[in-house]
Amino acid sequence: FFREFVNALDFLVLFSAVLELVLEKTDVDIPLNLSLFRTVRTVRPLLMLRRISFVRAVVTTLAKASSSLARMLVILLLVMCVLSIVGATLFAPAYFQRCRLT
Repeated sequence: FFREFVNALDFLVLFSAVLELVLEKTDVDIPLNLSLFRTVRTVRPLLMLRRISFVRAVVTTLAKASSSLARMLVILLLVMCVLSIVGATLFAPAYFQRCRLT
């Protein structure tokens, strides 16, 4: 059972969940942070990527598209910065008297 990596990882995830529950119920003070066990449990959904082929196809497509999406996000942020500077320049005289306290 433990010769396959997936089974060993699944056992580690389940064991960490049980250990976390036991440590919470017994109120044992350990120097280890319990959030470590919660992060190990997040690995379990990643195991489904190997078993379900269409999910694997979706994830690989998103991974391939991430560089293009990042470039589009940078362009969008640049356009928003330029438009905010233009808007602040155009509308600053109209609100100049209202923003001053003196």
